[in-house]
Amino acid sequence: MKPYLTRNQEIAIVALLATALLICGIILFPLPRTPLLPQPILLVGAEIITPLFIVPQPPLVNINTASVDELITLPGIGPTLAARIIAFRTEFGPFNSVEDLLRVRGIRSKLLEKIRDRITLTD
Repeated sequence: MKPYLTRNQEIAIVALLATALLICGIILFPLPRTPLLPQPILLVGAEIITPLFIVPQPPLVNINTASVDELITLPGIGPTLAARIIAFRTEFGPFNSVEDLLRVRGIRSKLLEKIRDRITLTD
């Protein structure tokens, strides 16, 4: 007796049925969606508290006392530029303002803006 379907046809039908079952399962039982933003936590007798994602900030670098190793942690400052900052500081004394860094050869306003929030003049 000759079979009604060939082996390849049987495999195709089984694959279609499995796909249909998978789609029905996804529709009937969707995965729970997690919120992109933290949800507020409500405590009885307290304010609503929203958890914050705290990103640690790198420590400020004091340009009047920093070593080469500390200065090279700043973006755009390599060993050569760090050595120039220290040489300038040694020759002319401590920096009075952040803008005084512009007097160091190799530091331009674009670089200064990049590191401005990472430097300080005092400890």
